[in-house]
Amino acid sequence: MPEKKKIYLVDSHALLYRAYWAFIRRPLVTTSGENTSAIFGFMRMILRLMKDEKPEYMVCVFDSKKKTFRHEIYEKYKATRLKPPEDLNKQIEFTKKLLEEIGLPVMIKEGYEADDVMGTIAEKISSMGDEAIIVSGDKDILQLVDGNIRVYAVKKGISEMEIMDGEKIKRVWGVSPENVIDVLALMGDQADNIPGVKGIGEKTALQLISRFGSLEELYANLDKVDSESIRKKLIEGKDNAFLSKKLVIIKRDVPVEFDVDMFRIKDFPRESGIEMLKEKELNTIVAELKPELIEKESELKAETPPSGRYSLVTSTDGLEKIREVILKAPLLSIDTETTGKDPMDSELVGISLCVKEGEGYYIPIKGKGVANGGELLDSIKPVLENREIKKIGQNIKYDILVLKNNGIELNGIEGDTFIAAYLLDPQKQRYKLDELAKEFLNYKMVSYGDVVKNKGETLLDYDLEEVANYSCEDADIALRLYKIMKERLVKEGLYDLYRDIEVPLINVLARMEYWGVKIDTAYLEQMAESLMRNFPDWRRRSTSSWVRSLMYDRQNSWLKFCLIS
Repeated sequence: MPEKKKIYLVDSHALLYRAYWAFIRRPLVTTSGENTSAIFGFMRMILRLMKDEKPEYMVCVFDSKKKTFRHEIYEKYKATRLKPPEDLNKQIEFTKKLLEEIGLPVMIKEGYEADDVMGTIAEKISSMGDEAIIVSGDKDILQLVDGNIRVYAVKKGISEMEIMDGEKIKRVWGVSPENVIDVLALMGDQADNIPGVKGIGEKTALQLISRFGSLEELYANLDKVDSESIRKKLIEGKDNAFLSKKLVIIKRDVPVEFDVDMFRIKDFPRESGIEMLKEKELNTIVAELKPELIEKESELKAETPPSGRYSLVTSTDGLEKIREVILKAPLLSIDTETTGKDPMDSELVGISLCVKEGEGYYIPIKGKGVANGGELLDSIKPVLENREIKKIGQNIKYDILVLKNNGIELNGIEGDTFIAAYLLDPQKQRYKLDELAKEFLNYKMVSYGDVVKNKGETLLDYDLEEVANYSCEDADIALRLYKIMKERLVKEGLYDLYRDIEVPLINVLARMEYWGVKIDTAYLEQMAESLMRNFPDWRRRSTSSWVRSLMYDRQNSWLKFCLIS
């Protein structure tokens, strides 16, 4: 018997909407200011699907722009929806072209919503003995689940996915997949302006359908509904309930012609699609799709000068000499080495300083053979606290906290390559120094694991020369990166934001982390008592007219999305 084919049906229109609003507080934009949040979020979902499920067949389904049969049934259908933002519309149209160019099939049927197209395709696939998996974040899709149809449910914005089969739906909802429509008919759907029965929410709807089995059986047995209040609401809302059921039922007879082989993924990812992603500066997506485009570590050039130009400074006389060099330099790059990742709970091992590319100085505070660490720290303190000496680093907030724990106020902060890297490419997932060195300098750094080779050990367990070379490289690379990044920030119009907002915030955040936030525990205890005492009254008031007005107002749809998510 031939193995079942698995065909993935992607609810593309809905997922693009979901991705757009998931990033609404912190949208991803290109250097020219173009919003790419929806494209990025959607493609990340596709890539995760590819990685987790390794599909051979897939089709990305979109809504058509025309009104559907539901508008004929109920003219107010989706009437409360805000017009999609123009930058979202542009991203939807771009994504349609991108998917075709990159090698993923796309389907749109004029006059029908994606749900109905997917329902029809899924039904036909199931009848052929193959399996349909629908990727969607909408509850109404769950009504389609049967033996050969499952739902890959997208949850919590766009960050979680889980497979929903009939058993899982019954366990979570308490009803069978075919009865999901009855639950939705009672509770309605604000997003699509489906009325439901006024005053009946999800919890009550689930209880009623779980007990009576269907909307029809519920209304045939209204006398058995225990609550007089609920019975009255059901009687008054009967017409809306059955209207809503018509609206939530997904059609399975849309006139679409297809062959499963139309959905086979071929030549993915195609180069033309990769180029489209590059145009939108979606480099993270490109890197996941085509890792070979990223320089292989073995091919990286050793452009940093030999470690012999990194000096170990173990005397106050030696510090006096480098102090003269530092005072004449326009910029000082600093890096601290510690015994752990927590700046508030780690020992200071040493400090590396760099004022010129390829030249660095390491000052050991603790380590093998170090007996005068305190003296060295006192000697370098005036340099570190001098506001006239401009300092940069990689995640310099960490260094500020480490030094403050050792009695030194690091002043004269000029910049941070970590923050600069974020401003230049906010869609990256990580901004580690070694990764930035590969990206900007085509250089492979010595890693912590190259130095500290055994579990349970720290830099304190290794020779000072080896630690010095490792630490000075960090300060050296940070200096090189800063010069490149500063030029980019200026060129892309981001330097004023960086200088005037981001950099001053470093000290503010460092002080907050160091001192913490004072809490009035007595006041909080009083507040807790008041909350518990007044909770029933507030719960009643939460359904007042002004709250309903807030939630139903079209102009507050974005707020509602954020609250619901």
